[in-house]
Order: sequence, then structure tokens, then C-alpha cells
Amino acid sequence: MGNSDQNSDEIQISGTEEDLMEYGSADKLLRQSVLVGLVAKGKFRDQDELLNALKEKGFAVKQPTLSRDLKALGIFKVRGKYELSPEAKRRQDMERLRHRLSEFGAEKPLPVSTVAIKTGPGFARSAGKMLEDFFGEDIIGSIAGDDIVILAVRRGKREKGKSFASDVVEKITGLLEGES
Repeated sequence: MGNSDQNSDEIQISGTEEDLMEYGSADKLLRQSVLVGLVAKGKFRDQDELLNALKEKGFAVKQPTLSRDLKALGIFKVRGKYELSPEAKRRQDMERLRHRLSEFGAEKPLPVSTVAIKTGPGFARSAGKMLEDFFGEDIIGSIAGDDIVILAVRRGKREKGKSFASDVVEKITGLLEGES
């Protein structure tokens, strides 16, 4: 996944058999992906410039094919240059984000509740770590600034019906009030 030879600005291709059926061929999917990347980065004023840029990337296509690709991808001429439609930009951003999250090893998000705790200046980070250690699996993680800790508390309820977040708040309050 983390191939350092890839240009991070280019669209990553992740196609299933269904994608290939929808788009017609792997070559077409790849060509259209390259076309989106070119338009996103360049200032192409006419189709001849786009045809030449595609040719430089190894795609020798004719003008009618390019026109069909432009229409299918939501690429239009605006103020004298080709641009991605807002929907096409969003699809491109989503694909780039999907690739990056995968590359970074991101895991499926967890639903959490948050608990904020104010500390003295400079103590939030160590307080967050101590709270994570104290509460174990109930705390998924913490974010600390200079004087505030935000705890990500797993969602759900204990056997008695009390939420994990309520339990964490109650226990911290008890600790601060001197209860054990």
C-alpha cells in the first residue's frame, strides 16, 4: 500500500469486477482516472491539450472518446479551462482519502462518548495517561491540550444500566471529592 513510487496527487485505482463492468474495461477506468488527475492539476484550455497530455501518459485516444470521458466524469469547461464539477471533485477527494486512510492503517471508527476534564496548566497530558491506565478498556484514548483532557469513552452500558461515560464521570468526581 505505501508505495513510495506513486505520486500522491494522482487518483488511486481500486476497482472491483462490478466497477469494470460499469466502466467497460480496466484501460478505460485507468484512462479516466488519469484524466481526472490531469484536469485537477492542469489548466487545459482545449481538448487538443488534453489529448496530448493523455498521449504523454500512454493513452492514445481520439477526440470523440475524450468527449465521452469528459461528460461521464463531470468535467466541464469553465472560464476557458477544463474543471471538475463539484461532484467529481468530491469523488476524487473521497478516493484520495480512502487511499490515505488505508495507507495510514486506519481502523473502523468506534462510536464514543466524550468526557472533558479541566486540569492545572501543563498537567493535561499526564492526567490523560493516568486516566487511560486507571479506566483500562473503558477509555479508548485521550486528547490533551495544556489544561484540558478529552477522554474518548466507549459507548454502551454496564450491567446495572449505567453508561460507561456516566460511570467514568462519577468515579472521577468521587476521586476529586476524596471518595475512594
